[in-house]
Amino acid sequence: MKYVTPLSWPAQAENPQGRYGVGLQLFGRLKPGVSYEAGVADIKGVAEQLAREYPNFSARQSASVQPLTDIAFGAVRPALYVLLGAAACVLLIACANVANLQLARAHARSREFAVRAALGAGRARIVRQLLIESVLLGGLGCGVGLVFGIWGLDALRSILPSNVPRIDEVTLNTPVFVFAIALSLVTSIVFGLVPALHASKQDIRDALTQGARGSSASGANWRAALIVGEFALTCILLVCAGLMLRTLSNLHHADPGYSTEQTLTVGWVLPGDEFKEPEKRAPVIQRALDRLAAVPGVKHAALINPLPLSGSGNQNTYYIEGSPLPEPGRHSAAETFQSSGNIFAALKIPLLMGRTFDQRDTGAAPRVAIVDTRFVEKNFPKGTDPLGKRFCYGGNPPAKESDWITIVGIVAHIKNYGLASTQFTREQTYTPYTQKTPTFVTFALRTNQNASALAPSIRSAMREVAPTLPIFSIQTMEELFTSSVSTQRLTVWLLGTFAALALLLAALGLYGVLAYNVGQRTREIGVRMALGATPGSVVQLILRHGLKLAALGLAIGLIASLGLTQLLKRILFEVSAFDPLSFIAVAGLLAVIGTLACYLPARRATKVDPMTALRAE
Repeated sequence: MKYVTPLSWPAQAENPQGRYGVGLQLFGRLKPGVSYEAGVADIKGVAEQLAREYPNFSARQSASVQPLTDIAFGAVRPALYVLLGAAACVLLIACANVANLQLARAHARSREFAVRAALGAGRARIVRQLLIESVLLGGLGCGVGLVFGIWGLDALRSILPSNVPRIDEVTLNTPVFVFAIALSLVTSIVFGLVPALHASKQDIRDALTQGARGSSASGANWRAALIVGEFALTCILLVCAGLMLRTLSNLHHADPGYSTEQTLTVGWVLPGDEFKEPEKRAPVIQRALDRLAAVPGVKHAALINPLPLSGSGNQNTYYIEGSPLPEPGRHSAAETFQSSGNIFAALKIPLLMGRTFDQRDTGAAPRVAIVDTRFVEKNFPKGTDPLGKRFCYGGNPPAKESDWITIVGIVAHIKNYGLASTQFTREQTYTPYTQKTPTFVTFALRTNQNASALAPSIRSAMREVAPTLPIFSIQTMEELFTSSVSTQRLTVWLLGTFAALALLLAALGLYGVLAYNVGQRTREIGVRMALGATPGSVVQLILRHGLKLAALGLAIGLIASLGLTQLLKRILFEVSAFDPLSFIAVAGLLAVIGTLACYLPARRATKVDPMTALRAE
């Protein structure tokens, strides 16, 4: 259920003290013909005018303008670009393999093309024939790929995180089909052109006399270049996948400052005139806490607003008693939470000094707060006891003595917006919900069993307290954590899939080139073995050629990765874009795969019978 109410300007906003806590998020549509830059300039002009009219308020609080697309897609855009690049790399590797196959096939058909040319077929006709074959091959592959794409779309949706913007609108529609067909056509022409041109410019006399047994230096060079390119692209993909795997591992082992295990969260709202006054909200919230604590399996029933990892947060400016008055608009700001006293036990947030909230902290009692270590480090000299010190929300000393807030406890800093978020790193304060009762609350329930299994019992208990009030967002903290790292998890899964596919294609490509090379050098190998060459020396000969190509591709790929991994910086967590472990692991893996792909054709070469090879010649 969604509802909209009119925005009313709070009365406290009319005085200078209240202005420090006022903030709005506005949406606007540009008029036709007005550029984004012009719109930003207009908004900045309004902010500058407000700064002149209210210098004590607006010196720092200027307008921040963002396109709506950045707000909606900004968090996932870097990952999507990386995945698009990974898909392009796999496409290029597959095309390189096809081009290698076409080169080998064209060389094997050299006598056929020579006969055609001798009978009057022009170069353009031969090129056209091979391009048509390449396009037909690409079209067939495109058709098979589209069929698998239709089948795999539902599977892809099932692994994509729910918070990916507009994921439900992803379909294989007409633009997607047109793009796939056009891309297939372009790649078929581009990667079929080299084999076609190579086949069309061969010497007719040599082709007729040597046939498919003849060697072509230019064809061999093209095949070698394609293999080097495949290994370089595979290296880049594997490095990126390794960095993302390290990121996901770091996220899962990082300490957010609270525990997500065996914790169930329940969202609750108290709307309407019945709960308009805070004095009416506090008792019903307390009854709900008492009833939830009585549910079998619940160890702690606590309240916090906003809930960590929920994606929301409150921030307020504050002033420390006795400190110098800040410059206009230069006031400190902190993340603020409303909570019950046992929230620190429920979420296992360490209490370092002082006490938590208790029965003394009623609405009529002096206001109190618990602050985090970052708040203490920023506002009090080292060695100073912060307990008993006072502050207030707002930029200046309060007009009323009752607005002062006394610090009664110190807790550890938590990562409220997620482990990977570096945008918000402010100090944090907690105030008891009994002194400022919210209309929207979230209960955090520490359980001694599987948290999700308690959901039916929790719903039943909440209906006993207030049958008419809506209950929503029942989920475990582990589910919230999983959602917070969903972008990194998706990137790792897809990048790993692309990298594995690229590695397979590159290994097959290297194997295919060397196997073809062995077939072409059958006579040479037979002569070597007839003259006394050992199987070991033949293996070394083939391995040396293949490993040179793999090593060159690996070197190019590692160098290129040093620059391209910079694009991952925004989605990496506690791992450098130049992480040595990832680069070394990728180099070792490619060396092993390259050696295996070279060894199999080399082993095959040792099976050549010298007499059979010489007799065939």
